Amino acid sequence: MSDNRTHVFTQSYMWTFPSAKGQKCANSGAAAWVLGGWQLQGLLSLMTGS
Repeated sequence: MSDNRTHVFTQSYMWTFPSAKGQKCANSGAAAWVLGGWQLQGLLSLMTGS
């Protein structure tokens, strides 16, 4: 078995919902109350080899 990883791509991301506290969009109301302070984060890894 080979552990050769010729090509490796790694990406991370973070997105803050627009209605979060301190943002211009939806500072008040139901949307700000429900979505305030939420973020979406992720990590993607792609590689060649077995």
